[in-house]
Amino acid sequence: LTNMEVPKQGLLLLTEILERWQPPSERLFPSASGFEAVSEAVLGGVSSSCLRVTTHAASAASALFRLNHQSRPVQYGKIVALIEAITNKFSALPQHSAAAHRSSRSLKRFNPSSEASTCEGFLLQSMICFQAACRLAEECLSEPVLKENTFTAPSKHGHAEDSLEFLCQCLLCCCDSVWMPTVIRMCEHAPNAQILQYFYSVLSSQFTLCPSLMPAFANKLASSGFFRLPLEHKSLLCAGNRHPYLNMSCCGFLQKLIKCLLYQSDPDSDSCQHDVEEVENLLLYNLPALCCRLSDWPSLLREAPGLQLCDYKGLRATQYCLVIMLQLALQQGDRLLPEQTAFSSVMWLLHSVEAQAGSALPRFVLRSALYLLAVTQDKSPTLDAAPLNCISKALSSCQSFPSLYIRHPALLHFIWRYPGLAEKYGPLVLELWLTKRESHADEEHRTGTEQEPDTETMELLTLTEDHPAVMLTLLDMVCSREASLAGRALAVLEALICRQRDYDADLCANLRPALLQALKMLSVNMGQELGQGHTAQVNSLPLVLKLLCAMQASDPPSSSSYSKMDGVHFKLLYHVSNIAGRLKPTDTGSLLPALSYLYCCLSLSPAHCTDRAVTVLLSNSGLTDQLQAVFSSSSCPSSSPPSACPPSALLCCSHLLLSSLITLQRVHSAQVHTAYPISLTQCTHSLSFTALMSSSLPISYLNLLQVLLDADLASAVVRLSTGPGLVGSRPLGVEDGALYPLGSRGTQCLSTVLSGLLLQKHELLLRASVNCLSSLLGFLQRRSPPTEKYVANQPYSQFLVYFLLSSGDSSCLHPVTLRLISLIVQYRSS
Repeated sequence: LTNMEVPKQGLLLLTEILERWQPPSERLFPSASGFEAVSEAVLGGVSSSCLRVTTHAASAASALFRLNHQSRPVQYGKIVALIEAITNKFSALPQHSAAAHRSSRSLKRFNPSSEASTCEGFLLQSMICFQAACRLAEECLSEPVLKENTFTAPSKHGHAEDSLEFLCQCLLCCCDSVWMPTVIRMCEHAPNAQILQYFYSVLSSQFTLCPSLMPAFANKLASSGFFRLPLEHKSLLCAGNRHPYLNMSCCGFLQKLIKCLLYQSDPDSDSCQHDVEEVENLLLYNLPALCCRLSDWPSLLREAPGLQLCDYKGLRATQYCLVIMLQLALQQGDRLLPEQTAFSSVMWLLHSVEAQAGSALPRFVLRSALYLLAVTQDKSPTLDAAPLNCISKALSSCQSFPSLYIRHPALLHFIWRYPGLAEKYGPLVLELWLTKRESHADEEHRTGTEQEPDTETMELLTLTEDHPAVMLTLLDMVCSREASLAGRALAVLEALICRQRDYDADLCANLRPALLQALKMLSVNMGQELGQGHTAQVNSLPLVLKLLCAMQASDPPSSSSYSKMDGVHFKLLYHVSNIAGRLKPTDTGSLLPALSYLYCCLSLSPAHCTDRAVTVLLSNSGLTDQLQAVFSSSSCPSSSPPSACPPSALLCCSHLLLSSLITLQRVHSAQVHTAYPISLTQCTHSLSFTALMSSSLPISYLNLLQVLLDADLASAVVRLSTGPGLVGSRPLGVEDGALYPLGSRGTQCLSTVLSGLLLQKHELLLRASVNCLSSLLGFLQRRSPPTEKYVANQPYSQFLVYFLLSSGDSSCLHPVTLRLISLIVQYRSS
């Protein structure tokens, strides 16, 4: 015997001993030490430099992996070591080319011990060993004592490498990273039926061993061509009842792969579980006989089924199997048929089923057919009336359209592409798209910015550009559906409005008339006693008003919509002002967007529209009372509860709206019916406590004071009140009288506060402060020139300029700093 023959013969003898039948009550290795010794011997054979010795060692390992040879506790770590050692030997296998395969096959007839034959024999024996390890793991999973490995020594309980779970994960990892690419490479040009039989059996076992990891593994298999591969091996090696065990192994793998992929669609749905069971029956009865080439599938799908004696057997059932596999493969990016061929074949199947009286596609087949039609439509001709009618009848045969839904942008575009389908199923598919968001999309939606909508919203924006009717359907959801769905529809419309300049269509022009109708309905409902049936509509009011705000803010004053739709703009303003006047003061969710919209209308509308707008708002007594309630509650004493004071955002918006009313009333000399009471003392003193406010509130106070100062503190819109803190005691002095109602104290207080605000870092606050200071100096120049020179020549003005210029950052070149310098120079020289 040569040196290599010694281990070969020893391993052959060990294999014979291990393969002999052993009674269940008797074990070769009652203790762990005996099993460890044998496994070390086999491991030494696997590590041999001779591939034939390694092959015999793999055969011995296959016998060693029988359940009745396992010690108690089971030595999972030793099994893992053997599997990893065999896997590592794959790196020694040659990288065969097509020519090498052909030459090796011709050499086998004359030289059975050729290198190719040796490699093929090792790969086959390794697959048998791997299958034995998978079978052992499955048997251990079914026995609780072996699964938990109860008799493990306490010192080894913390070793994860010696557990059944680790063995299962090791098998999956080796299969995924090494065995799959090696077998595919070795069998690419010369498929071996025996190797492939064990290969597909091993793949099937993974679905039992690591069920929690199977969704990702199944997706990887399907996207890597593992639908096409077993189907091609079946057609090549199993046609004519050849290699029945390979056929059985391929069918078992495909069944488990399809089952796993189907469960991912909606795992918690009862209908999904029922459909999976139905598909399993179809595959069980029809997949073994499906051994034709993929190129023959179109003719098989177009073949007339004739009389069907059983729902689960026959040509029609086989056609259903083809449609399901085409859909699942295409969903993972594997096109088993050209898209146009798949489209026409599915349409033929729908016509064929329709032609059979009393027959209808099963739900799971119709689901796959709808997906295939949607995804392959772009590469296929547009449908005319007859096939569309056939599709509509097929969809109508299913009582639950959501059970047919598969999330894909193509389904959205397919339904909305044809008006007949869009009318019946357009709102449904939109609702499903918005409600059945994927987890990664939700995360993207939460972390995304307003300028960059998430990918799922972008799909709807593209859909809306192609089919503007989608926008009206989304608006209907905002007005009439539950809060979660309405909120998501609103988010899409807001994104659409913000990005409307990217599209050709004037989206706002199409949306405004529909919003006007919605507001009319809401206004009517508010005038009636609210019952249970109007709850959804009342709750939709804040959303509709927010949408109006977004639309008004994004539509620039130069837009052509103002010249074309003055009537619609004015009617919207009228209805919103009426609604704002009838809201409860505590309903800030609706009141804030209503006032925001009115402010946007006044500040962004062109001059020829503001005359009518300011007249309507000043004559609206309900709106006047509402604003008065906001202003009066803002002056509540500090001891009042927080709920008695309006939110800062509402107060800020009210200030901005009042500022616009004051300005436009002066421009158009509009008639005022009721003046708003404003405390000048409160406005001035509130600016001293900006640290306790949100950043927007002091800006709104500054804006209001600026407008009042520009009007010389005399406007028909407001009724200003003052106090001793501003004008001193009566009778008023000459200076207090000239500056009334601000007074000399108020002037000094306001100028000091403005100087302090100019040291802040908030951009908008800086701009508002310097604008207010400019208006204050202009007011003083008109009413009391000595006071104006006194304020402009104050030492703190020079200190403020010196501080800003020497701050060391960009403040010296900031527009606010330059504006302040120009103001000081202008009013000192006047």
